[in-house]
Amino acid sequence: MSTKLQRLVDQYRCTRLEGRFVDLVPYDKSNQVDVVRLRNLPAARQFLSQGFLSTREAQRAWYEAYLTRRNDIAWVVCDKAGRAIGTNRVDGIGAFQAEKGSQIIDGKVALGAPYALETELMLVRFVFGVLGIPRLIAHIREDNEKVHSFNLRLGFGIESKVERDGIHYLRFALSSKDFNSAAFDAIIEHWIERRERGKAPPSVC
Repeated sequence: MSTKLQRLVDQYRCTRLEGRFVDLVPYDKSNQVDVVRLRNLPAARQFLSQGFLSTREAQRAWYEAYLTRRNDIAWVVCDKAGRAIGTNRVDGIGAFQAEKGSQIIDGKVALGAPYALETELMLVRFVFGVLGIPRLIAHIREDNEKVHSFNLRLGFGIESKVERDGIHYLRFALSSKDFNSAAFDAIIEHWIERRERGKAPPSVC
């Protein structure tokens, strides 16, 4: 990793990213209770392949290890009222490639606005536009067809199948030149227009 890229990673580990519906708030120890709650949601446990209940002690240990690394950035996803509604991260940051981590959005609020959609778009734009990394990969469980469809529409291609701890995943890859968010940007704008008129459309993500 170049010195310039390392400085950016260090800077954005403590810099809030602001969107139209969500903010990506840098993870710190004050977020542990919220992250434990989110990781223990049934849908999150399924798609994270987490066969156990997370605990504050486990999250504290993860955070201590996080502080020793300098090649990943973790966020808590907050709505505009400041409520923690999810998590996201980018891992394995290097000069030529980074990996999109697993996203969690609380299903109880997910239909209220395009929280998940905007969070994903913000992460991809951050990797390509701010960090200047030309390639992004993601490992998605083979049975998570909704996320497969979303990634393909963004321009990701399927590179291979991999197995981790007996779980099958598809490896997706996206280059910055293939990133195409036009259809999803239109959805965000539609939500904004409807919100301004006081009526929100159904969520699609």
